[in-house]
Amino acid sequence: MSLVAYSTGTVTVGANATTVTGASTAWVSAGVRAGDMLWIAGLTVRIQDVVSNTSLKLAFPWPGAAQGGANYEIAFTPEGQRVVANALAVLEAVRNGNVSALSSLAGAANRLPYFTGAGVMSTTALTPAARTLLDDEDVASMRKTLGLEVQTTQTDTTAGRLMTVGAFGIGGEHNFSGDLNSVPMGGFGNSGLGSPPANAPEAGNARWAGFTFGSGNSKLQVIARTDSGSGALYRRHATVGNLSPIWNMIYDQNSILGGVSQASGKPTGGLIERGSNANGDYARLADGTQICWKYRAVNTTETAGRTGGTVSWEYPASFISGPATFYSIEVPGSEQNMVDRALAGGIPVLMRSLNARCIIAFGNPASTPSSIRVDAMAIGRWF
Repeated sequence: MSLVAYSTGTVTVGANATTVTGASTAWVSAGVRAGDMLWIAGLTVRIQDVVSNTSLKLAFPWPGAAQGGANYEIAFTPEGQRVVANALAVLEAVRNGNVSALSSLAGAANRLPYFTGAGVMSTTALTPAARTLLDDEDVASMRKTLGLEVQTTQTDTTAGRLMTVGAFGIGGEHNFSGDLNSVPMGGFGNSGLGSPPANAPEAGNARWAGFTFGSGNSKLQVIARTDSGSGALYRRHATVGNLSPIWNMIYDQNSILGGVSQASGKPTGGLIERGSNANGDYARLADGTQICWKYRAVNTTETAGRTGGTVSWEYPASFISGPATFYSIEVPGSEQNMVDRALAGGIPVLMRSLNARCIIAFGNPASTPSSIRVDAMAIGRWF
């Protein structure tokens, strides 16, 4: 540098300040740099930074009194001295432990240095697979590398794609407390224990939970009662885009047996109902079949000589029309006694079937008194 000093213009600096403001100065243009020395009124401070042609930053607060519009001089630091100062800074960085810690590591394939503490380093594995992820420029590229790409649409069937909320009509949560016909497609839902939602499969105070999913004309709704009631599970499907008003019960071991009922010929209760009362036993099936029976519907003793009577058997459950009736005759005593009764003409029994009962007529054609016991059965329909 041809100049050894620069003093054009005047400067202003406050006491203990680090900012110097110049007037009619051109410090950047003149080549003033950090490390040069500023002299004012017999005091010298090193320049830390040249902000602009009219602004300097000092390395230390100005030690003298405030100066305003004062004469000054900047002495340029020789290049050799700058080199020595920079070298000393590098040596100081080496002495702080970081470079030393790095230089103490033994390099190896697929190993990455990292700090375990202040001035302490170690290495960890950096596999080729990990490097293929680190060189990706954004999150989308990383997902692609990991095979975790997200569906581009809710019906995207590309293999390996992650499903989004609502994909294929699944996702979200809906309130079932209103009208089940208006629940949006694609979501799970529940209702409180207050008033039942409209179009629920059961009337009365109940809590429901289930899901509705599908798209277009393909829709399915499944719902279960979750309070202490029936616990039944129901389903229904879409017909031309609208959910069918008819629910279909999904039967299990808890709902197969129970009270049988129907609506328009479709079961609405259990599949098999079994019961008994003073009139006998019955089994009622959901398809309309009903079987009633009674042991010893007739149990009497008739005198000899073609005597008899009638008994009215009230069915334990009524039929919709007269059922088919059957009977079996029990002859007490020994096998020989049975043969004697058969040779004597047996014990004639006639039955007339009605909806709620049947008439059993019986007689004793034998020449001796006879114990008459008749077991009866009726098979028909309850609807």
